[in-house]
Amino acid sequence: MTQYYPMSLRIEGWGCVIVGGGKIALAKARGLYRAGGRLTVVAPTIDKGFNDFEVVERKNRPFQDEDLEGAFIAVAATNDPVVNRAVAAGCEKRGVLCNVADDPEESQFVVPAVTSRGPLQIAVSTSGASPAFAARIREQLDEWLPEDVEEYVRFLDTARHHAKKRISDASQRQKIAKYMASMKGYAHFKKLDTEGRYRWVESIVQDPQQIEDSR
Repeated sequence: MTQYYPMSLRIEGWGCVIVGGGKIALAKARGLYRAGGRLTVVAPTIDKGFNDFEVVERKNRPFQDEDLEGAFIAVAATNDPVVNRAVAAGCEKRGVLCNVADDPEESQFVVPAVTSRGPLQIAVSTSGASPAFAARIREQLDEWLPEDVEEYVRFLDTARHHAKKRISDASQRQKIAKYMASMKGYAHFKKLDTEGRYRWVESIVQDPQQIEDSR
């Protein structure tokens, strides 16, 4: 089985070509659109759901090899394996990252099952072996995550930036970040209102020793 390298890509403004205009293509397009990709969809018939996207180039015709010019990512999501293989071959020739729906062997990357809460993203992948199982794990994670996890992650981001401005010692900042992200830190976060949380951050920045004292 192919071993994949997990990573998160910043694709804002980059060209993303979706070949296929059905429900599967639409689902793939939504993820790329949320990440800021510049979408082009190529298909003789295009689902009306694509109208939800503010900016998307539509080519109402069969795929042509030149549709991949300038693309960073391409998704082949037609119901014709011959077309999908042609997209994959064109991508390989041009060095374009390609995902072929339901065919990981023809793909340069697979799309994991993702649960998102604001800036928090948890991706689950079986390297294409069982997308259904990855989806089940994602659903379990959705049930497990606390309701305030988005607020908590945003708070951690603010605390990290505040510590970075005030403390030059990277190891000291890392210690603070680790404590804030711990179960004990989260329990204290839940006890405080917004104003209390920022007073808490400021007190720790001024006196990191209290982290040791709280253990």
